[in-house]
Amino acid sequence: MDELGNHPSISDPLGPRGVRWGGTGRRITLALIAVLVGANVALFWFSIQSIKLSKDQYELSAETHASNIAEAIKENLHSEFEKVDLILQGTAEEVRRQYMGARFDQRSIETFIDQVRRAMPQINHMLLTDAQGNVLFINGTQETHGITLSDREYFTAAQTNPPPGLIVSKLLVARYDGAPITAIVRPVKLGNGQFGGVILADLKANYFADVISSYNLGSEGMITLRDTDGALIARYGFQMGPEPEPVGGKWVTDKYLEFVASGKKSATMRTNQGFWTQRISTLRRMDQEPLVISVSVGTKDYLKGWDDQLISTAALDLGFLLLSIFTGIVLLRAVQRVETEKSKFRVARDMAESSNQAKGRFLANMSHELRTPMTAVLGMHELLLGTNLTAQQRDYVSKSKSAASSLLAILNGILDFSKIEAGKLELETVPFTLEALLQELSVIISSSIGDKEIELLYSVDPDIPAELVGDPLRLKQVLINLCGNAIKFTPAGEIVVAVDLVSRVNSSAVLSFSVSDTGLGITPENLEVVFQAFSQADVSTSRRFGGTGLGLTISQRLVKMMGGTLSVESQPGQGSRFWFSLSLPVGPMREETLGRPQKVLIVSRSQAARRILGEMAAARGWEFDVLDTVSKAADCLKPEWTLVLVDLFASTADDWKAYTKLCSVSPSTTLLGLLNPRQEETLQTSDTRMAFDALLVKPFTPGMLACAVEEAQKRTEGPASGLPLPPQRLTGLRLLVAEDNPFNQQVALELLEAEGARVAVVSDGTEAIQKVQEVKVPF
Repeated sequence: MDELGNHPSISDPLGPRGVRWGGTGRRITLALIAVLVGANVALFWFSIQSIKLSKDQYELSAETHASNIAEAIKENLHSEFEKVDLILQGTAEEVRRQYMGARFDQRSIETFIDQVRRAMPQINHMLLTDAQGNVLFINGTQETHGITLSDREYFTAAQTNPPPGLIVSKLLVARYDGAPITAIVRPVKLGNGQFGGVILADLKANYFADVISSYNLGSEGMITLRDTDGALIARYGFQMGPEPEPVGGKWVTDKYLEFVASGKKSATMRTNQGFWTQRISTLRRMDQEPLVISVSVGTKDYLKGWDDQLISTAALDLGFLLLSIFTGIVLLRAVQRVETEKSKFRVARDMAESSNQAKGRFLANMSHELRTPMTAVLGMHELLLGTNLTAQQRDYVSKSKSAASSLLAILNGILDFSKIEAGKLELETVPFTLEALLQELSVIISSSIGDKEIELLYSVDPDIPAELVGDPLRLKQVLINLCGNAIKFTPAGEIVVAVDLVSRVNSSAVLSFSVSDTGLGITPENLEVVFQAFSQADVSTSRRFGGTGLGLTISQRLVKMMGGTLSVESQPGQGSRFWFSLSLPVGPMREETLGRPQKVLIVSRSQAARRILGEMAAARGWEFDVLDTVSKAADCLKPEWTLVLVDLFASTADDWKAYTKLCSVSPSTTLLGLLNPRQEETLQTSDTRMAFDALLVKPFTPGMLACAVEEAQKRTEGPASGLPLPPQRLTGLRLLVAEDNPFNQQVALELLEAEGARVAVVSDGTEAIQKVQEVKVPF
């Protein structure tokens, strides 16, 4: 009852404090309804957007999966065709040899064909024709009379305009047994390039069916192989019609015919087969062969996970709607939940829109996860080599370290290649000196020689500016790849890294970099593919020398990013030369101290070494003379010569005696030995080492040579007995190492302590700051 004793009216449901529909109560009610409706609409909208983005991701994943399978089938077929082509080439060459030797024997050729065909079970028959197209021989059958191939398209192509590679036919019906086949053909060339017929191998459709049936595309996936006329060669997987399409059938769509007519190499098509049903098909055309691969996947397979997500999202939305209707009294909590859900959906949307960035983050994480344990493995090997080991144990550890280094190089190559492909690799622009870059390169490549007799030399133009601006890390990476390949494919001989000043205009200089070797060389046909990813000179290169075939690809792209072009010239058995030119800004000019003048005698068996050492001496204003053998040096040595540079490469037993004699003839003359890393290890335990005032490991820069000469002459002028052992380089230093990997902690600790440092190790940056604040004596 109200203050007057009246009961509330039925038309006033809000009670004693309420207002009628047109008042505040109505506005509050409408506001509550608007909030609930708005919240649910927002939730539904975000759900729809999330589902749509998720569906797009599933479809993109299915498209990529189909494309990858099509590419794999293409490469597989191409590899098989090449294997068959090798058999055909060998047979054609045998026919040519017999013809040229005037001993052509058809029975002998038939026997030869039977032998080589048994090595390739995928070949059903092999045929040999004469120049007019008449079949001379078909293995497996004796009846060849009256069979002619002169009207076949492939025969005309081989006779009039043969392509450089093999010839693959469209689907044909064999005239000798009536089976549908695909023919692989090679022309037979006789003397002076005369056309002598063709050698042919046929592959039946069941072979191609075996090739494509090894791929899993799900219950609705389908793979077909057709020729460019649309004729079916092989099919595997889901059957779309009530009856399977026969071999030779042309059940193709207009889109397929448009793709073939366009000349494109690949295409992706989406076909709707109902409201919820769709097929994604990838078409991939072979590079030279008239074949088209089609790989398709169905909605039932690639949206299987999305269906579950759709159901769960719909259930969530329905639950929220019911909760909003029946729990209006907890509106604030519902609003908070809506805001939470909206936040989640915004994160999901942002993640979907930044899918390209995910690849970059994945690569960065993988780079750390792979390189960190590999660095620990190499560091443990280094520590183990510093312990007392038997000769057999040292051999095992050295080979294990070499294998681990190779694996790390492969990982680095693959990761760098992936970064370049994803566009995540960026170049730096910092000042650097060519002298320092080449010194670092010297340390790296000299350790890669092993026990090879290789002369490593630097040829550096003295007019190159002292300071340049660019990305020294990536430039050094290119030179390491080129030098590594040169060492890998040079059993013995010379490798020269040359840097020349091409031109200089205002504040920029054009430099030419080249790496030349006297190794195995590259054949002309393989020169065309050396820069392709995952390509090697031949199929046995990876097995014999290791590597992934990515080094030159990465180097070429890095050089291109820096504004140059990587080129190559090579002759088999005479070595190779890789070169590129870069335009680099020039840093501030710095005056170089040339040091005391020298009168130098250069002794080397290598003409290239004599030339390069002479250029280094002339650049520093030194007077010099050259000799090709050390046996002449003792007799030709003049009192005024202050320095003798002796190249120890390819030294004989008599040469070692001459080195000692040379030192005794003129004790006041500084004797500097130039050697490769393998000789350095040998001289560490040899008495002959004492004959030299100093040793310098190749390759070295002009600056390294000048420093070595200066240090050697300082020791010569003062009291000394032989070459001093190198001191511990970190003696007296207190170092703090922050490293989260326990294995790398141990490696860093022991390596730094071995150099005389006092080391403290922490696990992260927070502990490092705390440690710095706690110690009384600073690090």
